[in-house]
Amino acid sequence: MELRRRYSKTALFLICLASLGLKLNAQEMQAKCYEQLLEVNTQWKGKQNKIEHSYIAFSEQELVQLHLINVVSYLKQQNTSHLTTQQVTQREMHIKTLEFYAKRGRFPLNHLRQERVPIFIDAQNTHCAVGYLMKESGHGKMAREIADQQLLFYLRDIEHPDLLSWQEASGLSLDELALIQPTYGPPVPVCAAPSPIEWKNVKPAKGEIISLFKGNFPSSLIAVIKSEQSSQHELASYSTRTQDWEKIGDPVDGKILDLKILWGEIYLSVLMYHEEMPYQLLKLKDNKWQKLAHFNGSVNAMSIFQNKLYVSGHFSKVNDSISCYLACMEEDEIKAFSAHGYRQQKYEKMCASESALYFVASGAIYQYKADTVKYMNGIQYHQYLNSYEITAIGDTLYVISSGLGGYQKNFNKQSQTVYVRGQIYPEINMDYNYGQVAFSHCEIYKGHGILAGAFRASTMDPQINDERVLVECSVEESAHWFGHALLYEKNNRYYPLMSKGRVRDFVILNNQIFALKGDGKVCYASIDMINNRIDSLAQIASMKE
Repeated sequence: MELRRRYSKTALFLICLASLGLKLNAQEMQAKCYEQLLEVNTQWKGKQNKIEHSYIAFSEQELVQLHLINVVSYLKQQNTSHLTTQQVTQREMHIKTLEFYAKRGRFPLNHLRQERVPIFIDAQNTHCAVGYLMKESGHGKMAREIADQQLLFYLRDIEHPDLLSWQEASGLSLDELALIQPTYGPPVPVCAAPSPIEWKNVKPAKGEIISLFKGNFPSSLIAVIKSEQSSQHELASYSTRTQDWEKIGDPVDGKILDLKILWGEIYLSVLMYHEEMPYQLLKLKDNKWQKLAHFNGSVNAMSIFQNKLYVSGHFSKVNDSISCYLACMEEDEIKAFSAHGYRQQKYEKMCASESALYFVASGAIYQYKADTVKYMNGIQYHQYLNSYEITAIGDTLYVISSGLGGYQKNFNKQSQTVYVRGQIYPEINMDYNYGQVAFSHCEIYKGHGILAGAFRASTMDPQINDERVLVECSVEESAHWFGHALLYEKNNRYYPLMSKGRVRDFVILNNQIFALKGDGKVCYASIDMINNRIDSLAQIASMKE
């Protein structure tokens, strides 16, 4: 596939002039500026003498800004004696709004056509100039309806029952609105390869695998499997040595939510649909599941810390007699958690390191250590983090979310955000990127963040008014990867590890990642191989720079 940047003849000529260091006089500059403005909007034809700002634009953003600041100057010079007082007021408001929009410099991106076209609202919800005027004047619904049905239409061709009444009230004529509406240049192709990480398939289990856990032994996995002919869940162990599955215990008549192993014993958090108190804690004994506790609300998380099992959730009673929001089990006796500084509240998330246990409630982080609960600093911008995960190593809590642009380290009442480069998009609605990025699991392994979920990703750094689009080519000539569902952070950049699909869960075992894909199949890849592949890509990228 041939890859080249698409420049207009005018832009190429101007770039050549700039590279030769030639200077243009005012008349020549205005003539070249006029040619550029005609590329953005043919409504400039015959208006050479109305151009107040003349300079050479060398990017799409500069070109649209050049157009809009000249439109603002043009609008201010027009006669308004035929307008009512209210129309003049509205007109002045729209001109101020347009001036702000032009200076801000965030415009729609054309990833749809290989020629210049108007785009009313792009996939990132960025409005064009006219659409922005509509939205800011309280007519965002009309702008959205136009974008849904007439996305690439020129203003004169747009039909909407409210358009003319809005235009008349705005104090702007149809000709002026047509002059405002820019076109946007085609995408700049960037050579990229699908993630080249090599994955091997694990022998299929009998039934659909729901989630994965580390097993009792260093070479084993435990899978939660949905029974083929019922709503039951069951457990099976997979040996990486024999590559065989072996059933564990009887099926559970409900849904297995979480699994922990303490002193070689398996504990389950379950949802038993037919029970009066459906949320329960079970233990495997003599190949049978024994009930240890039931809760009067949902169970959100289980963690093991200092040889005790902790259970948190939106419950207030355990076994009808213990009043608590956080339960602790030791030697199969369940009790209410208590410690110095502990506050009774419902905890959303929980995880443990070797030296501390961490709770999250309403954005606040609490650390339990040395029989004392202490408040750490809250998760920054928690109200904006629709999807995030937590994990812990040592005395450091890691909060991982695309909303942070990386991950956050919380330790010693301090917070540090590690910004990671790369682009992450929602996996749903591939051509229209509305929605949130969904995470299913995260871990920090040997200093590298690993994220799984349902999303798309690339190694390109995000930019405002990003004109680039990834075009598939071979790994050998690519300076970028793209892929889905599983990311590996190295040197402050996310690298996609899968070319397609989604990942429900993963486990790290013997320096290998075992990933549970959306289709219920398990595959694995060597972390050493992943690091080597990433190092090779970094070398290619440095040579291309």
